[in-house]
Amino acid sequence: MKPLTLLLILFYTQAFAQKSEFFRIDSLPTQGVLLDKGWKFHAGDNPDWAKPDFDDSAWDALNPTLTIPVLKQIDTHKPLWLRLKLSSQNPKSVTFSVKQSGASEVFLNGKLIAIYGNIENKETKTEAYDPLNEQVILNLDSSVNTLAIRYYFQKGLNYEAAFGERFPLFSAKLNSNKFQISEAEKYAWEGFNIGVPFILFIVHLIFYLYYTPAKTNLWYSLSSFFGFLGSYMLFKMRVSHDIEVKNTLIDYAVVFSMFNIIFLFYTVYLFLKQKNKWLVIIFISLSLISLFNHFLGFSELGALVTFVYVAFVL
Repeated sequence: MKPLTLLLILFYTQAFAQKSEFFRIDSLPTQGVLLDKGWKFHAGDNPDWAKPDFDDSAWDALNPTLTIPVLKQIDTHKPLWLRLKLSSQNPKSVTFSVKQSGASEVFLNGKLIAIYGNIENKETKTEAYDPLNEQVILNLDSSVNTLAIRYYFQKGLNYEAAFGERFPLFSAKLNSNKFQISEAEKYAWEGFNIGVPFILFIVHLIFYLYYTPAKTNLWYSLSSFFGFLGSYMLFKMRVSHDIEVKNTLIDYAVVFSMFNIIFLFYTVYLFLKQKNKWLVIIFISLSLISLFNHFLGFSELGALVTFVYVAFVL
């Protein structure tokens, strides 16, 4: 009986191991399913890797929904491929949406179904593109389907998170066909963030023009104006498909937000009738150093500037 018992254990162990290699999608919840498990990746570029019968057992496991800086095993100077096997009891049609930070070609069972961005060739360079969860239809025609992603990085981009914007490698979701994204609801808060600072800018500028000795109105209107510009840059960044444009808009938002904080600090300084001008000089100096550090790739002083501001106000 011992050989038979051992055989049964090995059989179930192997069956479980094979099952774990598949991402099962027998049913989809209303909010959809994030494809964050079961992926395999390999550096390089080979068209055979799109074939559903290709043996990727030697490839490394990876969660591509994580941000690029977190994925230390990824070399952004080299292309790579991702593969995922989707398992379903019955053939079905589902909605597939993607957020990414590079350029990719998406294959389902060896067939090209989507292109996001531009992969380098003899005539053009790689252009990173974020589909912003643009939806395409996946027709799963068998119990086991293979999703393969050919992926290239654009040179010279910054993938560090900023202002809540993350740069995932390849974050994909599956939804039922009835699932729809409400763009109006998604960006309603952005309109509030842009509109309120602009209204405050107009109101306090009018107050200052009506009574010019009240300098706090002038400085607060300037603070609100730069807050408006920073919020607008962030809105444009979040709706932009071009990753390089996103990087540029983040830089603009950093500059405008820094001036927003500096003028707000000076407004509070005048309002509290402080006499120590060295505090203002130190704060502005730290703010400008922090700004330069952002463009040099360091942001540690940003926390120090915030601490000085909060300590001063309290």
